[in-house]
Amino acid sequence: MKKRISKLILSLLLIFVSTINIFAENPTSKEEGFNPTPKILHHIQDSYEWHLWGDMSIPLPVILYTEGNIDIFMSSSFNHGKSPVIKGDRKYKIDLHKDFKDQIVEENNKEFISFSITKNVASMILSVLILFFILRKVSVGYKNKKQAPKGIQAFLEPLILFVREDIIKSSIGPKHKKYTVFLLTAFFFILINNLLGLTPGAANVTGNISVTLVLSLFTFIIITISANKGYWKHLIKPPGTPLPLLPIMIPIE
Repeated sequence: MKKRISKLILSLLLIFVSTINIFAENPTSKEEGFNPTPKILHHIQDSYEWHLWGDMSIPLPVILYTEGNIDIFMSSSFNHGKSPVIKGDRKYKIDLHKDFKDQIVEENNKEFISFSITKNVASMILSVLILFFILRKVSVGYKNKKQAPKGIQAFLEPLILFVREDIIKSSIGPKHKKYTVFLLTAFFFILINNLLGLTPGAANVTGNISVTLVLSLFTFIIITISANKGYWKHLIKPPGTPLPLLPIMIPIE
């Protein structure tokens, strides 16, 4: 009886697998589906307007310095890339590259420098304002030492203590206080931008290599200026490294 049941189950499995293979190899069953990649990349990339939904978007200021002239206008003048903007003998247009990133070009090949407020820049300005408002409220709450923490202060205090005690202090040691302000600011700046990036229509700030490059550059400068002998000794001669490997390890470190 058990053998018959096992044979029946095996037969059903073979029929099921063969049916899947038939449908998989049948060219008529293949249909080209919707490819969401271009639309997704277009919305998460930096741009000169803040797209919300459908045809709704917030225009941002475009600031261009060309041959001693400063041209300022709103990105809505491009009409979503359909119309060029003419300023004297200068003609600007939006060029959509293969990486789905909007870029302003000058049709007469005139060189220019862009100081435009893009979506990423606008999002960072918004996050800085939020960061200033939140931390300002927290600092004002600490001035009244007799009153127990409440509101935003009570919500953020456990997070601030966690970052200070379990991350900064445990990593740096007794001299952690002079680095606490910078590290807390960087932590909340990244946190707020990541949270804003989760909302529909928001900017992908921390996904931009320029933002991470600047944050790492600040960190590198602070470490280099305040480094002690142990830091430089580990760079020049990492502990436990064989002498023949030092010419390779020193540039890597």
